Amino acid sequence: MMNTELAKQGDDLAIRASGLIVVDRATAEKADFLISLGKGMIKKIKDYFRPLKQAQDEAKRTLLRAEELEILKIEPVVNRLSQSLGSWQLEERRKAREAEEKRLADERRRKELEDEALREAEEKERQARQATERAANEKDAAARRKALKEAAAAKAEADKILAAAAAEESKLEAPPPMTPAPAPMAHSYSRTVWKWRVQQPALIPRDLCKPDEALIDRAVNRAKAQGLKPLKVKIPGVEVWEETENVRRH
Repeated sequence: MMNTELAKQGDDLAIRASGLIVVDRATAEKADFLISLGKGMIKKIKDYFRPLKQAQDEAKRTLLRAEELEILKIEPVVNRLSQSLGSWQLEERRKAREAEEKRLADERRRKELEDEALREAEEKERQARQATERAANEKDAAARRKALKEAAAAKAEADKILAAAAAEESKLEAPPPMTPAPAPMAHSYSRTVWKWRVQQPALIPRDLCKPDEALIDRAVNRAKAQGLKPLKVKIPGVEVWEETENVRRH
């Protein structure tokens, strides 16, 4: 990727500067020359790579936009189906819960009817037994017949109470089979996902942004071309100053 000529010049500079230590005027002048040469090469290298980096940045932005567009084709479908599936599962759970509540309520009602009917029937059975015992102890035929008649009536009343309770219970719907809540689908499940997209770049907090050195460099060079002094260049958060470099004429 590196320009062959620039790379060669860099290697040459490194060789020429290898082991150089300033000890006198001659070595000082040589060091000064190599420093000037090195700074010039650094600028050339930056100038060489700047458009490459800008092109790479633009390529990355293009890829990100393409990725976002492709995702936007599918994401609404997934979100809609996920919402629909989640709604269906919630509704099925609600139905199962209501069915279970009704089943339990009907079961309680059946138990109440059964208990009440059994109490009344047992009371009539007790009355029938008492009447039968009286009839057995009665010596008078008329009184005995009357006691047996009362016993038969009490027994018939007990049977009637049990039959009425059975008829009342039959009016209640048979308990439906238990419907378990829907289990998660084999290939899907519901979850909450947070998404984001930039709407107003100017409002994004500073700690979420990265300074663009290429843009700052262009802004500083533009101010210099307009004849402004460094202290007059106002870029919030950026300090601009002036340095003097020794440039050797070729």
